[in-house]
Amino acid sequence: MHVDWNWIKQRPHFLFEELTKFSSIDLFYVKKLIDINAKKINNPKVTYSQSDTFILRKLPFSARSSIVRWFEQRINSSRLKSLLSNYQIIWITSPIVLDFIPVSILANKVVIYDCMDDFTGFYSASPFWRQKDATEKEQTLIRNSDFIFASSQYLKNKISMDYRDDFKREPLVINNGISTGLLELDISDYQYEENKNKDFNLTYIGTVGDWFDFDLIIKVLERYKNINVTLIGPIDTEIAHHPRLNMLGPVEHHALPKYGVNADALVMPFKLSELIRSVDPVKIYEYIKFEKPIIAIKYEEMDKFGSFVNLYSSEIELFGIIEELMSGKLRKIETKDGRAFLNSHTWEMRVKQIHEIVKAYI
Repeated sequence: MHVDWNWIKQRPHFLFEELTKFSSIDLFYVKKLIDINAKKINNPKVTYSQSDTFILRKLPFSARSSIVRWFEQRINSSRLKSLLSNYQIIWITSPIVLDFIPVSILANKVVIYDCMDDFTGFYSASPFWRQKDATEKEQTLIRNSDFIFASSQYLKNKISMDYRDDFKREPLVINNGISTGLLELDISDYQYEENKNKDFNLTYIGTVGDWFDFDLIIKVLERYKNINVTLIGPIDTEIAHHPRLNMLGPVEHHALPKYGVNADALVMPFKLSELIRSVDPVKIYEYIKFEKPIIAIKYEEMDKFGSFVNLYSSEIELFGIIEELMSGKLRKIETKDGRAFLNSHTWEMRVKQIHEIVKAYI
């Protein structure tokens, strides 16, 4: 996986843990050699079968320098060649992984590409990547993959169009979900901290990147003096500043319910783009568990969440939703309704589907 295990838990973390229910699986993950955020999060690994862990070392400035990337691959691949020869299936979470292993390692293996994001959209915006480089890297992985899983229908459609002549078989949609541990958690165990000032707390949980609509959030804070906005997660972009905009940074996954139950509403204020239209947001599944009103930007992948989300397409629509929240007209999610939906959208169910697909092939 292309993300550090000790970072905010994402799709690769959850899928790995669930896959260990079906087979012995070893984990290789990318870790920065120098990381100022090290030790902020320490994710336990909940595994159900034998599993060893190996680290792929990411060198400083490797994204900026082809020479450093060359050394990075040599450092990692010399060790990986002998290790990876023992595996029947290699699961890759991003084309970025090809910076660490030579493509030749994939020969005569069953290769699974789990496409969790719009890779070319994600990395072509970086000043250190060219669109052509990102496309070629993903195309190489797709040509060497036996299975391609896409996290959303929109993403599946996009990669099917971009690489229609490169597939061994058509991509399949495997949506995101919620962990069984969080689903079974009794959120009544978490104390609700009443706001004595009667302010409304809008809470966002997740990475704060270029897609986060700070301009819109500042407009909300300027318009409504009794609203505070809390952001929980790593900051990966230039941020706005406002006295009622609170940034707590990353927290461990097990601590999220504390913040969820103390929100008046949970928000996903993204700038709509091709990158965002491909996202099946893990946070929405988890937001539903916290049983608070959910406010999010409107796009195709949000339709599956139905009445659990209050969607806006413009700032005027967002202002209207916030005014309904403050007047008490936005209903909270009923426990039985949220539970019924989430029971059909667990990571456990996603992996059972994956297991059946792969088992039929091998």
